[in-house]
Amino acid sequence: MAASRAKKKACVTGAGGFVASWLVKLLLSKGYIVHSTVRKPGDEKYAHLMKLEGASEKLKLVQSRFVMNPFTRQLLDVVQFSMLLALYQQQL
Repeated sequence: MAASRAKKKACVTGAGGFVASWLVKLLLSKGYIVHSTVRKPGDEKYAHLMKLEGASEKLKLVQSRFVMNPFTRQLLDVVQFSMLLALYQQQL
């Protein structure tokens, strides 16, 4: 199915941040299904995100400390848009 006919999906890391939360709001308003990472999805600090219009149907908050690896590369390959606003780099 062509991307224009399929449901558009976006991945936004760090949805609790100022810029990322506005981006989540914009993407939801444009009809995107948004998967976003936060440190603790059930935390009251992220309640405002679930109150956004369309969030109950189209927003999924996932607990993560985002690290680029083969799995996350696959995740990013299936979305039409991604903006990494929080990136955790593991110290070796």
